[in-house]
Formats: sequence, C-alpha cells, structure tokens
Amino acid sequence: MFAGFPHILSATQFSADWLETVLFPHVQRLKAQGLDKVEQSLVGKTMATFFYAPSSRTHSFFRAAMKHLGGEVSFTIELPILREEPVEYVIDLAIAYRAADVILLRRDEEGIAVRIAKRAGTAVINGGDGNNEHPTQALLDAFTLKEALGEINGISIALSGDLARGREAHSLLYLLSKFSGVRVYLVSSSSLRMPRDILAYAIERSVPVSEHADLRTVASEVQVIYQTRIQKERALPGNDPEEGESFCRIDETVLERLGRDAIIMHPLPRNEEIPMWVDADPRAVYFQQQLKNDLFVRMALLQEILG
Repeated sequence: MFAGFPHILSATQFSADWLETVLFPHVQRLKAQGLDKVEQSLVGKTMATFFYAPSSRTHSFFRAAMKHLGGEVSFTIELPILREEPVEYVIDLAIAYRAADVILLRRDEEGIAVRIAKRAGTAVINGGDGNNEHPTQALLDAFTLKEALGEINGISIALSGDLARGREAHSLLYLLSKFSGVRVYLVSSSSLRMPRDILAYAIERSVPVSEHADLRTVASEVQVIYQTRIQKERALPGNDPEEGESFCRIDETVLERLGRDAIIMHPLPRNEEIPMWVDADPRAVYFQQQLKNDLFVRMALLQEILG
C-alpha cells in the first residue's frame, strides 16, 4: 500500500483488505501493548506540521503519536504565522533543510495535499483540505466501527448533518464503499446534501444509498448514526445554508427508535446536534472509543509510513 513515497491523500486509496489485514491488526497490537510499552520505532524520524486552518485534535494527536514512537516534530507552521506566504514556499524551505521525513498538512484549499505531494519528495499526510476530505479521520472511524460492531461488511449507517462540507463524512463514505453489503442513509437538508461526485462513487460500487431529511425516520433502520455538525466556518461568503426543514440531530425520539446495540459516532467537535446529556447513553462512543482510538490509529499510520 505504501510503495514509493507513502502519501495519505484520500480515503479512496485504501482497500477493505488492507484495512482488515494490515491497519486494524496494527492498531489492535498497539492498544494491547499500551503507551508505556510501545516500541520506539521512529527514533531519528522527523515530522513537519503545516496547519493553515484550525485543528482541535488532528494536530495534537499526530504530534503525540510521533513523540510516543520516539520521533520528533521538527518544524511547525500554524495560523496566523505566515498565513499569506505561499504554502509551497514554506514546505520547499522545510524540505531544503531536511526538516521532515513526513509532512502533515491542513489548509482550507481543496486538492492542496495532492499538489504538495507531487512536489514534496517526502511523505505527505492530508490533515484536511477544505471541504474535500479528511482521510485519517475516516481510518480512525473505520477502526472504531470494526471494534464496536465486530464487522463493517453488511452494516447500516446514517451519515447525518452537514454532508456538503463535512469532509469527515466524505472520506468515510469513500471507505464504506470498499466493503460489501453496507447500506448508507444520508440525512441532511437539501442545501447540505452529499456532493454528487462522492455519491456517484458509492453508487458505482453498488452501495445502496438513500437520501433523507429527517433522522427520526431512519433511526430504527440503522446500526450506526454518524452525526456531524454544521460547518459554518467553511461556508462561502454570503452562503451559509442551515438545516431548514430537515431534522439532523440527536434527540429523545431518535434515541427511542435507535436499537439497543446501535452506536452513535461523531468526528468532533460537536455542537447542538448532540446535547451533552446524550454522552451518558451507552450507545454514544465518540468519547469512549472514537477519541480513545485516535492516538493509536495515528501511531499505526506513522509506523506504516516511516517504520
């Protein structure tokens, strides 16, 4: 999977077989070892991080993952530092000084990670490129699905909320399309629907996909609710679509209709789409599993790339 320069640019590059036979077992081994006993396999390796857009977890968890594995973060650019300077120039500078074996990049510009990967000469990880994708979040989500349900093949899942700008949902739908028998319910307002090209990708792979405007009508049909927030910070000027007539949040009715063995996921941070009182529901795994798996998945990815 990681031949040549081992970029992680899109969820489309991964197969279900690689996830099941390589990544998932790797993460499970790391979790079984625990942070105190994990092998310092990346001593002498360096990571440069370029975050031209906010991050509440991706940046910190990748930095922590590198540290736990014995590597170093040698170069960091964050907002508002050099915001107006071309990202290509800054990355070229870091590479010229041999500051990185892997580059972690986030910027509100679709396709930026692919463009940088073509010129970087070192591994590039897409930490989020605008409204496009967030592949490492999807890999984390896929592992959590496997861990919580025991199987991804054949599951039924509702992707709910801002599907137009929710890059986490985009990447997750790409990954789910690699598995067999998965049924996907897309729940959003008409102005926040899943982009048509991503929907077509799933349909071309024979994934049963349906679109809905009310989470309450599908809650009894699914094993998973993957709830997302409204991405107001990435709205175009003068265009801030809201939920309108749709119902894309967790409430008492949704919980009543959701099966006892179902799970609720969220890529975080969450807003009013999941009230805080839902956190105590045993089906809510966004803190107890998703967030706890985050560090181990990113450690596994760094080892796959650099080990």
